[in-house]
Amino acid sequence: MITEINKNVCDVLRQKMQETLDEMGIQGVEAKVGNAVYNKQNVVFKVTLATVVDGVAQTREKTDWARCCHRWGLEKDMLGKIFKSVGVDYKIVGCNPKAHKFPILTERVSDGKRYKHSGQAVKMYFHILNEVKTQLGNK
Repeated sequence: MITEINKNVCDVLRQKMQETLDEMGIQGVEAKVGNAVYNKQNVVFKVTLATVVDGVAQTREKTDWARCCHRWGLEKDMLGKIFKSVGVDYKIVGCNPKAHKFPILTERVSDGKRYKHSGQAVKMYFHILNEVKTQLGNK
C-alpha cells in the first residue's frame, strides 16, 4: 500500500503504466509514459501517443521538422540523416521550433543520447559533407 508519493514510487508507477500501455498494444499507436511531477500526495505523468507510419512513430519532433526545417535552410529529407561534428556521428531526429538557439534535435549514433544543435551548425556540417563528397567524386 502506498502511503506517500516519492521518486521510487513514481519509478514503479511509470514502469507499470508503460507495461500496461504496451500490453494494450493499440494498433498504429505508440504510447510512452514520460516525466512526472509529484508531491507527497499526488503525481502527474506525461503520456505521449503518436501514430505509427511504416513502423516509425510520428512524434512531435518529427512532424515539427517537416513543418519548420526550412527556417534553418534545411530540407525535409534530412530527417534521419547522419552528420559528423568534432569526430562524432549524430542523426537528426527532429526539431523544437520554440528553441531559438539550439532547435535541431539530434541523437548520438554510438549510444542514442539526445543532443541539441543550432540550425546554422547543422547546415554547415552538411555543406562541408557535400563539399568533401564532391571533391572525392572528382578524383
